[in-house]
Amino acid sequence: MPLVDRDLLPLIDKETTPKAVVIVGARRTGKKTLLEVLAKKHESVRWYSGDDPTHSEELQLSSASDVELALMQAEALIIDEA
Repeated sequence: MPLVDRDLLPLIDKETTPKAVVIVGARRTGKKTLLEVLAKKHESVRWYSGDDPTHSEELQLSSASDVELALMQAEALIIDEA
């Protein structure tokens, strides 16, 4: 599905990469499509789905070093269905 131009994309897609972006909204409004467009702009992306039990286990981060390691594994980290 093509991405409909939204005012939100330029706010997220600035020259300086934000540390975190949370996208919330009603079902079937293009949140995942927006994430896919943003992901294409990075060389390396780790994509997790909260619906996948394996990914849920991988995201059980119990210490600051676990969080740091997860963030260093790729240029961008996406958690869908968090």
